[in-house]
Parts: sequence; C-alpha cells; structure tokens
Amino acid sequence: MTYPVTPFGHLQRLTDNIGLVRHAEGVVPLHQHGYYVDDVARGLLVVCREPSPPQELIVLGRRYLYFLAQAQSIGGKFRDHLGYDRQWHDQPGTEDGWGRSLWALGTAAVRGPTNGIREESFTRFCRGARVSSPSPRAMAFAALGAAEILEKQPGHPAALALLYRASLVIGAPAADAAWPWPEPRLSYANGAMAAAVILSGRHLADDRMLRSGLRMLEWLLTAETRGGHLSVVSPEGWGRGESRPASDQRPAEVAALADACMCAATVTGDGKWLAGVEMSVAWFLGDNDAEVPLLDERTGGCSDSLTGAGRSRNQGAESTLAMISVLQHGHRMLPGSCAAQALQEPADPRGDSSRRARSPRDRPDPFRAGLERADLLGLGSLRAADGRVLDPLVVLQAAVTVGLDGGVVDEDVRRAVIGGDEAVAFVRVEPFHCSLSHCALLWDDRQDPRTWNLGCATSRPAMGAGPGTPGRPLSEFAGAATRARNSTYNQFYLIPPRGQIRHFRQAVLSRHGIG
Repeated sequence: MTYPVTPFGHLQRLTDNIGLVRHAEGVVPLHQHGYYVDDVARGLLVVCREPSPPQELIVLGRRYLYFLAQAQSIGGKFRDHLGYDRQWHDQPGTEDGWGRSLWALGTAAVRGPTNGIREESFTRFCRGARVSSPSPRAMAFAALGAAEILEKQPGHPAALALLYRASLVIGAPAADAAWPWPEPRLSYANGAMAAAVILSGRHLADDRMLRSGLRMLEWLLTAETRGGHLSVVSPEGWGRGESRPASDQRPAEVAALADACMCAATVTGDGKWLAGVEMSVAWFLGDNDAEVPLLDERTGGCSDSLTGAGRSRNQGAESTLAMISVLQHGHRMLPGSCAAQALQEPADPRGDSSRRARSPRDRPDPFRAGLERADLLGLGSLRAADGRVLDPLVVLQAAVTVGLDGGVVDEDVRRAVIGGDEAVAFVRVEPFHCSLSHCALLWDDRQDPRTWNLGCATSRPAMGAGPGTPGRPLSEFAGAATRARNSTYNQFYLIPPRGQIRHFRQAVLSRHGIG
C-alpha cells in the first residue's frame, strides 16, 4: 500500500502564538471558539511521534508543551478551555484533557525532539500522575502515557501505579464472547480502552489482562468493519441489541483504532494486527462507507466527519490530528522502518500469546540489559559465544562460590547497578554504612512491582561477619534463591565488587560450559 506524505500544513495554519484552534470553517480557523487542552495534547503527541521533525515542527511542539504547562495546576490536574480572550473558562480537573495531556507528556518525555522538551514533559507527567480520574477513558489516555514512560524506564513507580489504577477504573471485560467489553455501550475513543488494557497487562506482567485487552480489540475491530473496510461507531454510541448508526463517523475513532492495532502488533510481534492500521489509512483515503477521501492533500487538512451524504467541508484540529496520527502509523509499517523490522522477528515457539506480555522473569533487568547497554562493570564478555544471555541464577551461584570479598558500599550500589541510569531511576537503595561481603543483590517483589529489596549474596552467616566465620554451603543459598525466584521474587540484580570481576567472570563462564 502506498501512503501519502504526512501533511502538517493545516496543523500549522490552526496553530497561533497561543495554542491550537479547535474549530475551522472550511480551512479557516475560528479563533472565537478558543483553545482546548485535549487538542493541544494531541498536537504535542504527533509532533513527538514524527521521526526527525523539522525545526518548524519543533517550534510547534514547544508551543504545545508551554500551553499544557500553563493549563496544569500545582496538584497535577488540568484546565481544559482557554478562551480567545486568554482567560481560562473552567477549573482544573481530571477529565479527558488531563488524560490526553498525560499521554502526550509521557510520549514527549521519551520521544521529544529536544532535551528541554523531554525533561519538562517528564516533570509535568510525574506531577499529573499523582492524581486519578473516575472516567475510564481519561484513565485509558493517561495509561498510554504511563506505558511510554515504562518503555524507557521499566519499573517507574508513578507510571506503574497509574497503570494499575487505570486497570481498576476501566474494569475487566465481560466474559460473554458476544460482548467482551467492560461497558454496556461503545461510545468514543474505544480503541484507547483496548490499548490501555493491553499495555497494562504487559507492564504489570498480567497475562490474563493482556489476553483480555487483545480479545477486546479483536472484537472491536470486527464490530467496526463492514464490507472489508472500516465503519466506525459514531458519537451517538452503540449498545448491545441496537442497530448501529453508520452516519457521522469521526476520524478520531479511526485513529484510536489504529493506535490500538499498532500497540497490539508491537506488544505481540504478530503482524496480523497491522491489517487494522492499513484499513485505518485506507479509510482516510476513501475506502469507507461513502467512498470519498477525508484527507485533503491540497490543504493538508482532514474533514471533520463522514456521513451518508459524504464528508464535512470543515477541517478542524481533532480530525486533522487524527489523520496525521494514522498516516504516521502507516509510514512506520513501510519496509526498512524500525517497526517493520521488529515485526519480522521469528515467532516465539511457546505460541503467539506468550510474547504478548513479559512475565516478571522476562522483563528486562539490569543484568540482562547491561549486556546490551554501557557495561559499567566490565561484564559484557559474559555473553555466551552462541549469543545466549546467561542465566541470572547461575550467575548468582557463581557469585556466592567465588568468594567475592571486595565489599560494596551504598555509593557503589547507586552507581554500579548493571544496566546503568535506567535501573538507578527505579531502584530505591537504603544507605549501608558497612561493606557488603561478596556481592550485593537486588530483587523485586512480585506482589508489589513498585517494591525493590536489597540483600547480600554472601557465604557468611551475617553481613559484616569476621573472615574466620564459617561460610554457608552453596546448596543452601542456591536452594533459597531458587525458592524465592519461583514464589515471591522474580529476578536478581547482581552488583559484584569491582576488584573481583575477573574471578567472577571466570566462574560464570565455567558454569555455563563456556571457555
């Protein structure tokens, strides 16, 4: 499929020195209606999704971020409507504008085109993540921003907590296969609901939640397909047993579906979900109920709605941003793109569902990640010759038996977690004022993913015991480690003393039968 160049001309037309104008008559911005936070958040989102944006888009991104910063209160909530008179017309809240703002800020914190945008967005995201909303859709939008943060900083406490709260507010889908949805009616941004459940399942290591999200999306995609093309639910909504209105379809609903399908493809590695993205692009290009394109390649805008009579002549912010978002997804699928290459990886032999979420043992940990990133402790050579990643439990056993005795104090712990800066950001280490015999050991608590524990892998009966104290047998420690790994704790993060790296490496490789 051929995708047109993603146009930003009309978005620039709708943006002035204050923010992004919501409505347009034809292509003429209607400034008297003012600015809305959810539109500005969408604008920041698409700017930060654009690979290598030109300077004029970076300028737009800064303007949108500044607008969101002005809209956010000290407590983290967001105002929504700024009039053209430059006065806020509402009080800070946690409605959709709050959720979309966190989505945009989470994305900008990870993908923003400048350091300044990334740093300010991260600060604003953390402030906003302290509060919640009773609205399932607001929480779904916020969850998508939290998932962006977790891709960069696995285990980030505020992002994990926000995802967990979102999963509670959205709720579990019904067990009925005929209506596997957590609500009695579909309304708007339905795809965002499914995407939030998928990503919550992935980052909370909940396979059941992940499968529920995929089931929701599969059902939604089927429900919103007619005659081989998309025919999405209108803002009037649709409930079980009702005849579904096909008029007044909105581009934003198509964009939400494309977001969810790209999310599912990325999480599972299954290219079948890209069919939903392709249908979304095709919908804007004319493969829809009215058989007319909504993308106006002359103006770079998009019609506000699709009805039985054709398309609307007005090209407002919401529809134009939806079109841009979908075309960006389309370009991500082109051969040679990062997304296309990732989806060409061989399927997991355990079945296509096993890759949908990383269980706690499969999540990236500092030891494994350290083999891929900067190697702070010189452990890069611990990769096996055939490319295997070494088993952390075997590494743990080797650490115990080598007799490491260099000692690790609290400052070293903070600097030396294998994996570098991302690990340090989410590991909370209590200060130690004595040397740790042998090697320090970090592990996470399966029951509370925000809790991290610091212990010592030692062959001595107690930390700080004298050198003449009899050591514990390896089998005793390894057995306890295995039981912990299989029950309460998920993964071990090793911090061997710098002075014993050579012996440590030699023992590990020997236990793996390497060299």
